[in-house]
Amino acid sequence: MFLPIFQSSFLQITRTESNVIVNVFSDKMIIEGFEGFSGRQQKVFEYNETNYCIEWDYDIRQNNQIKGFTLCQYGQRLYQFEGEVQKLTGLRSVLKGKIGFFNWEKEFSFKKWIKKTEHCEIFQVLRGENLKVIKVLQDNNSNVELQVNQMLNQRPHINLLHSDEFYKDEVQVYLLMDFHEQSLSDLQNEYSKKKVPINVIRPILLQLLEGVNHLHSHKIIHKDLKYDNVLLTQNRTVKIIDFGLSQIGDATNIRSGTAGYIAPEVFQNQTITSKSDIFSIGVIFHKLLTGKGIYNNLDENMGGRMRISSHIKDKNAKDLLLSMLNQDPKLRYSAEDCMAHPFFTGEYDQPSQKICLTNYLSPLSQYKFQPISTQMISLSL
Repeated sequence: MFLPIFQSSFLQITRTESNVIVNVFSDKMIIEGFEGFSGRQQKVFEYNETNYCIEWDYDIRQNNQIKGFTLCQYGQRLYQFEGEVQKLTGLRSVLKGKIGFFNWEKEFSFKKWIKKTEHCEIFQVLRGENLKVIKVLQDNNSNVELQVNQMLNQRPHINLLHSDEFYKDEVQVYLLMDFHEQSLSDLQNEYSKKKVPINVIRPILLQLLEGVNHLHSHKIIHKDLKYDNVLLTQNRTVKIIDFGLSQIGDATNIRSGTAGYIAPEVFQNQTITSKSDIFSIGVIFHKLLTGKGIYNNLDENMGGRMRISSHIKDKNAKDLLLSMLNQDPKLRYSAEDCMAHPFFTGEYDQPSQKICLTNYLSPLSQYKFQPISTQMISLSL
């Protein structure tokens, strides 16, 4: 049996005052000596299946130090425990992101709405002096967005903004995330004619690809990469957000996305894979380079009538862009292929030397490499 990542004793003060041992594992929490309706027993809480959540109790007389926790079910407080501050702090730290907490209003103060629609609620909250964001989900144990966030909590990446702590009640799930204000649109507005310099674009695009490559390596397809879902920290670290349309697995037939960023295969009844994300990043890349997308409306997107600007002078940038926007997902580059492109490595400047790129392609892609087709691509002057 695996050893627990946390183990400590606490006092159960409901039903009977008795000591229990709490063992925290990567996939479950076990309370030994738990006093329930059937007497003393071993109680197991599987994180992905339990309908219990935890409310943390604080002592307002001791500067809101944590003094205990309560097991809640369907919004009802059921079993209460107390213990030493250090042990409770350790328990809260290891359970964060694994099991839902209860009653976020106890720990945060509401600041303002960021987005409120029929299908989505996002608002800003304050914990002490730290600004955070809460995204509200419908409570559903099969909710893919919650599953993705829990997976990323175990396998984080600096360029992915996931929720490392979430709250639950009888109806909804509340994902807690760091607040970052600047988007790619804000960045673009800093430059004349909205054309971001190549030396600014390069590290941003590379970070975007690194974050997406991390997703793909864990069989997560984002499916909604766009300007609004890429934020920047003050030092311009990329943070990819919003896994509301994501899918777990190598492929999916669930068709969704945002008009202007959707890959051709989504409209052609083909299987959707991680290559669809690369197409969306290609649209982002084009917009960073030119200030414009490649489609004017949904009809153009559905018809595959791309408009690639003729004003992109950097040959490496143009070559990478066309490789990302290839109409055929089998010929389209993977995230790894993109990161090995000379736009980042600086190994060539002339398109005639493109054959060198085969040295960087992933094994799966090498036999597929061939010149980019210009079919269905029109130039926007």
